[in-house]
Amino acid sequence: MMKKTMTKGLHLGVRAAVVAMAALVALPTMADEDDIPLLEAAEHGQVSRVEQILNSGVGVNITDHDGETALMQAASDGRLNVVQLLLARGASVNMKDRDGKTALMAAADEGNPAVVEALLAAGAEVNAVDRDGKTALMEAADEGNAEVVLLLLSKGADPKMRDNRGRTARDMAVQEGGWRQMKVAELLQGK
Repeated sequence: MMKKTMTKGLHLGVRAAVVAMAALVALPTMADEDDIPLLEAAEHGQVSRVEQILNSGVGVNITDHDGETALMQAASDGRLNVVQLLLARGASVNMKDRDGKTALMAAADEGNPAVVEALLAAGAEVNAVDRDGKTALMEAADEGNAEVVLLLLSKGADPKMRDNRGRTARDMAVQEGGWRQMKVAELLQGK
């Protein structure tokens, strides 16, 4: 009985050590494969933690099970300082998650012009499409993000592109119907 208890205690101790080591090197643990420290630090805007994790040897383009990267997380949450750091460390600006979404699409959807500008300056494809045929312009229009819509248009976004259901960015804004979306629909009228 004592040997079994000691073995079980040793096993739990080893497992705790493995989990702790995995957290240090930003590998998903067996307990929760979504618990990727780099992505969490990026999402929460923890610049020094992101830098620390990258300096430990973790790849800047590591993904979770949905294919999301730290850059996508930071872009979605408007974490400009983290976005800039990740880009400087070689993050792939046009990498897509399992739905085909890019960091630019995430930033456009959230309506953060500074992050959108940083991604475009780093070479983000302005007319990239996800698996539904949606572009960053469509994401911004659907959410009524007028400032981002204007920025994307000034950088070459094509307002005539259609998603897999045949809708343009303007169509999406009109379909949503809120006052912000109607303002965007007016901006896109005749384009």
